[in-house]
Amino acid sequence: MENIEKLRIQFEDFNKSHFEISPIWEFAIDEEGEDGQDETTLKPRLDLKYPDPSEGLLIIEGEFMSKSGRKYSGLCSPSFDNSLSSIQPYIFAGNQMANFWMGISQPDDQTKEETYKMLNETSESLFPIILESILPNADGSKLQAQIDGFMWIKLSDDTIYVEK
Repeated sequence: MENIEKLRIQFEDFNKSHFEISPIWEFAIDEEGEDGQDETTLKPRLDLKYPDPSEGLLIIEGEFMSKSGRKYSGLCSPSFDNSLSSIQPYIFAGNQMANFWMGISQPDDQTKEETYKMLNETSESLFPIILESILPNADGSKLQAQIDGFMWIKLSDDTIYVEK
């Protein structure tokens, strides 16, 4: 158990198999000064039974279903508001991850096309995507969300844009 508690994984190296080690992971922000670690370093949270966002910036496994009915595995971050900017959904696609919240960066056509190719979908077959967490919250409910496209925010007016 002690070795697992000391395990650290960079987000870009995280994959579905890591959820077999722990169903809940946390960004180890409190350890940024440690050698080889930064704000993208994850640590298992074996002490948590439920994904409580007050415990830190967590990630848990999610199941995604495209409009065409295809199921995918991925991850998301439990939050108090369940907005896509907070839950940051990603779909596992081989050794890559498809991202749908782009932050302040407008997604370019190449990024969108690479995602469609990675998932073997088109914009028409992919969106909307329905997300549900695998792990329930303390009250038994599950995190649920709908992804309507690639989303980004324009800071000058706080407008959120959705593109396909």
